[in-house]
Amino acid sequence: MSRNQALPVKYTRSGIFGGLCGILCAALGVAVMAGWHAGNGFPVCIQDDFAPIEYITALCFLLSGASLVLFTFNRGRFFILGSGVLTGGIGLMLSLEYLAGRKPLLNAALPWLPNIPGLLTTCPSPPTAAGLAFAGVGILFLGLQIEANTKRLLIWIAGTSVAAVGLMALCGYKLGVRMIFVSGDSMGMALHCAFGVTVLGLGLLAAQWARPHRLRDDHWLPIPLGMGTVVAALMLWQALMVDRTRVIREQAQVIAENVSSDVTRRFNLALRALTRIKVNWERSGAAGAYPEWDSDAGNCLWDEPVFESVGRTDADWKVTLVRLDAAAQPLMGWDFHQSPWGADNTLQQTIENRAEMLITSTARIRDGDIGFYVFLPMYSAEQFTGFVFAGFRLMDLKTSTLDQAAFATCRISLFRDGKYVLGDPPVQPAGDPTRGESEIRFQKETWKFIVEPRSGELAGGKLPGLILWLGILLAVVGSAAAWSFQRSVQRTGMALNANRQMKEEISEREAAERSLKETAELLRQRNIELEAATTEAKAHAKAKTEFLANMSHEIRTPMNAVLGMSEMLMHARLGSREREFVGTIHSSGQVLLSLINDILDFSKIESGQLELENVPVPLRECVESVMDLLAGEAQRKGLELMAWTDPALPDAVFGDPMRLRQVFLNLVSNAVKFTKKGEIAISLNLRHDGDNAPWLHAAVRDTGIGIPPEGMERLFGMFSQVDASTTRRFGGTGLGLAISQRLVQSMGGRIWAESGPGGGSTFQFEIPLRPAGHNTPADPAAAVLHGRRVLIADDNKEHRLILSGQFQSWRMTATTVGGGPEALERIRAGEKFDLAVIDADMPEMDGWALAAEIHRLSPEAPPRLILLIPREEMPRDTAPLGISAVLNKPVKTAALLGALRDALLDAESPAAAGGAEPESGVRNQSVQTASAPSAAVPRDIGEAKAGGQTPEAIGTGTRTGMVRILVAEDNPVNQRVVSLHLQRMGYECTLVSNGLETLRAVEKTRFDILLLDVQMPEMDGLETAREICRRYSPDSRPWIIALTANAFGSDRDACLAAGMNDFLSKPVRGETLHQALQGAFDGKFPYISEGI
Repeated sequence: MSRNQALPVKYTRSGIFGGLCGILCAALGVAVMAGWHAGNGFPVCIQDDFAPIEYITALCFLLSGASLVLFTFNRGRFFILGSGVLTGGIGLMLSLEYLAGRKPLLNAALPWLPNIPGLLTTCPSPPTAAGLAFAGVGILFLGLQIEANTKRLLIWIAGTSVAAVGLMALCGYKLGVRMIFVSGDSMGMALHCAFGVTVLGLGLLAAQWARPHRLRDDHWLPIPLGMGTVVAALMLWQALMVDRTRVIREQAQVIAENVSSDVTRRFNLALRALTRIKVNWERSGAAGAYPEWDSDAGNCLWDEPVFESVGRTDADWKVTLVRLDAAAQPLMGWDFHQSPWGADNTLQQTIENRAEMLITSTARIRDGDIGFYVFLPMYSAEQFTGFVFAGFRLMDLKTSTLDQAAFATCRISLFRDGKYVLGDPPVQPAGDPTRGESEIRFQKETWKFIVEPRSGELAGGKLPGLILWLGILLAVVGSAAAWSFQRSVQRTGMALNANRQMKEEISEREAAERSLKETAELLRQRNIELEAATTEAKAHAKAKTEFLANMSHEIRTPMNAVLGMSEMLMHARLGSREREFVGTIHSSGQVLLSLINDILDFSKIESGQLELENVPVPLRECVESVMDLLAGEAQRKGLELMAWTDPALPDAVFGDPMRLRQVFLNLVSNAVKFTKKGEIAISLNLRHDGDNAPWLHAAVRDTGIGIPPEGMERLFGMFSQVDASTTRRFGGTGLGLAISQRLVQSMGGRIWAESGPGGGSTFQFEIPLRPAGHNTPADPAAAVLHGRRVLIADDNKEHRLILSGQFQSWRMTATTVGGGPEALERIRAGEKFDLAVIDADMPEMDGWALAAEIHRLSPEAPPRLILLIPREEMPRDTAPLGISAVLNKPVKTAALLGALRDALLDAESPAAAGGAEPESGVRNQSVQTASAPSAAVPRDIGEAKAGGQTPEAIGTGTRTGMVRILVAEDNPVNQRVVSLHLQRMGYECTLVSNGLETLRAVEKTRFDILLLDVQMPEMDGLETAREICRRYSPDSRPWIIALTANAFGSDRDACLAAGMNDFLSKPVRGETLHQALQGAFDGKFPYISEGI
């Protein structure tokens, strides 16, 4: 981290200035607060006629100044945030309350604040509240962690606004315009408060400038420039407004004094004329005549338009003579006792006090206009003889006496003893700087004229506003110019950068073109080399394919002899030592063959020659066939081998049966290999993904040694094993799981494992499920199972669950127990069961003993008993025990269903039981074997073994004399192996060495089955098959079974395309040969099977 990044503010000049501003603000706040607490007025109010700084304002100064100082040193972020919230909240709340015309809520807290005698404790004034609101917002944004450009803009605006408020207040003090720093009835912003607000705004701007950012590159620079121009315009506007206010006040004062002077002059002239009439009346005596009365009165009315009437009264106040204006109402004979001044004794007091003159109060005179009367009492010989009076209309005074031009520009109003009587009512409050006032006194009354300028009618009315708008326009133009300048500088810099980059790119492009030409030439040479290498690789691939085919043939040919002869010897009469030797040879040959198959499969996968079939695959039979192959080895190790198939799965799915079986075989064989004791469970389930697409989920779980975490990484690697040491306990090539992974991936799925050391392993894979048609309809005979109660006695919990789930899928009621004693407790408790499925191999009490005890406890209506025995166990006599069927483990679903059905049918119809044997295999004493005569070939070689039949007995009977078999094989050893297998099954065969001999033999003799080697001299098997298919019709040609040592799927396709009916891979085993013959019997010679 660089120094500027670590200390972004502290050592910059702007940062130092911001810190000093914060110190000044904090010091001002501390001094004012101390003054309030000490009762000392000086720090609070610096001059008697200035406003003080409020306590709340001082507190905000302290918080804001401290925040600026902390920000300078990059400390106290939460304090800065709190200060911003408090200061901004106080200012914003007060500003909103002032705008709404409401009393501040903070007034409730004023009694608890310190006070100074003679100073009023108040809330901050409106200008101060506005400054605090902007300051709080700026400080808050200093502490917030937001986007840099947004933060810069907001602080620009807040800081400039705070500084503008303070500068306007200072200018107001300087120019003497209170309206700038005083609002409404508040005391206004103190002078040193305005200074503090200005310093606070400058501190915010300095804190913003202190960030490592070039000012000319700041996108928000036009905003503070524009706001500064607006502030300058406001200051100029203030100065013009001050000058305009002064001029207006002077003009208004001149008008007011002129009006009062004019009114005084006119009123004095009128009084002198009226006094002259009075003197003339007094000279004439009380009853004397006044010849000039009419002319003098008329002259008064003519010379002074303010007169409404001129007349005299007698001593009783009745009008005796009067001269009226044309618009006045008659007054002759009117008694002034009825006037307001007669009623309140004002006239009487004037007589008694011998006053020279009485000016009445303003009222509506006789003609209805606002006016007043002037009464001059007359005396003769010290006796009151009457009044000379004159009525004055104020409206006439306004129209005839006052300057009409003044009324066009001003609002002129007359107040008599503080009461409004005439003119336009004033609209400005008392003390307004634009008002002019003048007073005159008549006797004891004071007449006051107030003059207010009408809006925009006096000097300079539009100039300040024009200056203000011009300043705003300049601010906009200046901001736009600054922004344009910035953009111009940026574009210039970008153009220079672009020019420099363009030059660099041109140089790079020229270098790239040179390099491209060199690369093109090199590429051309490489293409030539690549073409040659491709040709060579294709040749190598072809040679590899041919080599694999030849190697497969050459290896499998001697392997055929080794395995075939060893298998023959295993069925011969040998001593135990010799049989052990032969068994070792045979098992070693099987291991070697498995190794060869793995290597060939891997070679096919690597060479891309792996092709998957897409035919219906029966899932249950596929898994059960794998279990058949591995059941013997699992039982020799004492392992329980079991399988569960989800009833929701279809009976068959589309796929490659051989490859799917190979995956299961690899996983289950690994589980058997690496498990010493316990169980191996296979499960097939239906799963739907997020799109509701069906998937087949298969899992193989064992209780073996487990896999350590470090071994999981190389679990599916080629030629890789978890234990790769030279002292490993288990053999193998390390290809099985790798091949399984490639096969599953080729099927569009995935494979994985879950395991831990000593905790067993679970290998799982998923492939897309494509049902091959609908499930086959349920066997109608299985309806006998519905609702039946079955007791399951098995010490293996997993096997109990599998059997229970299978029975429930057949709508049976299953009860499970873990051993013989618990089963007997159920029987003794009186529970009734229709069936009992018992595991023969259980601790404490085995299945045979449990069956005998159940038969003894229920002699009259015992449940039908089905016993599950290991494959290698010899069956016993079941009749005394009442056992209906004995099935080998692992149990096949079809065999179990048939045994249950037949047992129930036997129980319900004993007579029917003796008529025919069940299809599923075993009834009473037989052990899961076909019930065909001894001459029949069993449909499953595993069933033949389980039933105790020897290979020599498989083919004896009527079939041997009915079937003619020809074996075409060029290798004598292979001829011997195949012929011995056929002889062991009871068949005779004819041997030939090539395709030409085969054609000659077929011409002489009609053979039923032809075992044809694919690779033979002179004429190979494919050409021979094609020739036979060409010569003979499908009904007359033999059933052709190919014998080949090649391991590729294309070989099978080539054989079938040549017209062959079946396919056997070398080395030929007795079981596979028997199955191929069985297929021939079923497909070509059904009458043979029907005759069995």
